[in-house]
Amino acid sequence: MEGKISSSGRVSEGAIFYEMAPDSGWVQIRPARLHEIKATKRRAVLSRDSLLAVIPSRTDETVTYLFTSRQSPPPRRLSGRPNPASDPEAARLWDALQARFPGDLPSDSELPRM
Repeated sequence: MEGKISSSGRVSEGAIFYEMAPDSGWVQIRPARLHEIKATKRRAVLSRDSLLAVIPSRTDETVTYLFTSRQSPPPRRLSGRPNPASDPEAARLWDALQARFPGDLPSDSELPRM
């Protein structure tokens, strides 16, 4: 049915990421799928008044960085590390995000220019 989520379909879809560990019988993530899981994981950092989110594409390896703050609520897309002189809070959150997830996110130089 269109617009309906099938729980059995979701289980089948997610099952490709897991396997039974033969020595313990525990369910574990398939090591070969770990890169794919990390690549599609959404991440964010928060401060008291701002949020910077990383949203990966489901169709390719690109990511979108969105920044919002209480002073300027509509999210805006970032195409790289913000200038600390003109956008200090966004730059601070950018640095915090990169420090928290080293190697998991594209570096500033790997991002496509808008």
